[in-house]
Amino acid sequence: MSLDDSEVRAHVILGRIHIFYQRYEQAKAEIDRAIAINPNDAHGLAGRGNVLMWAGQTDAAIEALEHAQRIDPELNAIDRNAFSLAYYLKRRYEAAIEQAELNLRANSGANFSRVVLAAAFAQQNHADDAARVVTMIRRVDPTFDSQAFGSKFLNPADLEHLRDGLRKAGL
Repeated sequence: MSLDDSEVRAHVILGRIHIFYQRYEQAKAEIDRAIAINPNDAHGLAGRGNVLMWAGQTDAAIEALEHAQRIDPELNAIDRNAFSLAYYLKRRYEAAIEQAELNLRANSGANFSRVVLAAAFAQQNHADDAARVVTMIRRVDPTFDSQAFGSKFLNPADLEHLRDGLRKAGL
């Protein structure tokens, strides 16, 4: 960015680093800068969806992620997981399942998508499907910590809703 402040990818990457460290205001500022430079950059729009989802602005997150997906149907694993989580949080479980399954088809190692999948199945009272997915989660990650998963949510109600699904799934 010091070489070229108009480099969209640099702003998106810095925004994602801020998301990782839960600095959501800084993340949003960087990603907004990227989108101001190129309003049709799928990575920037998906990054916006990510930060908004973690920050508790789920409707806006879904809108940004849907826009990103229209531009680039091949979202990366992190963005597809945010999409799945956002749908889960809005209790749109079928859409959450669809996004998680798309992610797993493209990225078989995306265990975080299995977690959302198990929670969504459990919320729909599909106990057999949830149990099947939980078995796979434990096989892939025997030390999975359900208390740590989703701990970046700013909205306590979002975290509680996710943990409710995880409890129902047996995690």
